[in-house]
Amino acid sequence: MKSIIKRTVIGAGMLCGLSFFCLPGSLAQETPVRFGIKSGVNFSFFTRHVDGFGRNARTDSYKSDYNTFFRTGIPAALNVEFNFSEQLAFDIEAAYSPRGMAYRQPTDFYVYDQDGNSSRAHDYYTYRLEFFETPITVKVALGGVPEDGRLRVYAGVAPAWLFDYSAKLTFDRVNGQAYSGRDFEYMPPVNRFNVSALGGLQWVSSKRKRGEPSFLFDFRTSYAWLPVFQESRNADLENLRTGMITFSLGAGILF
Repeated sequence: MKSIIKRTVIGAGMLCGLSFFCLPGSLAQETPVRFGIKSGVNFSFFTRHVDGFGRNARTDSYKSDYNTFFRTGIPAALNVEFNFSEQLAFDIEAAYSPRGMAYRQPTDFYVYDQDGNSSRAHDYYTYRLEFFETPITVKVALGGVPEDGRLRVYAGVAPAWLFDYSAKLTFDRVNGQAYSGRDFEYMPPVNRFNVSALGGLQWVSSKRKRGEPSFLFDFRTSYAWLPVFQESRNADLENLRTGMITFSLGAGILF
């Protein structure tokens, strides 16, 4: 049953992805269609400790000294927006979305800025998950349509396909010296497909004249429904079962 459900969800996600290319031709004559591009920053983290990190780790290893942090990444997306009215729109994206989790550990070194202020340096252990996703959302404008722009709330789902993943240890710059990171040979197997529920707020500037682009600013949060890793525990019986939450801040242009 689980395999049937998974194949069904994957098929639906692929259909949604294909609709990114097919829908414009069928709906362009009925509703105003706008194309857009946007980017920003992702802040992503797991919902539970995994792989020996955290205070409840079963094994005594160097990982137990690391504190919870988050992975940052720069997403990029193209979108097609179908405006059925001034208050209602349907949106499909094709996006690169870097996600994952990071843990960090303070070191005995300090980092100095140009003004001589110091802060403690850290080592970072990062799970890097690289996804291609197709968010599908419905957007509703709040209130009227102000001349300077409009605020919209939106919600939807985002089928996502993993195309790369790794675990990497990186270091802060200390006294101007850059310490290079290294990839680890071991990384728990990651599920190749996931789907997220998402919601957000978006501000879009009003068009002053026909053909003029609009600028947008976007805040989004998403939660991955399916487990991140393929297995529930590693060889040391440490937990691997976790979800994933991502917060995104972005800006873009609608043409």
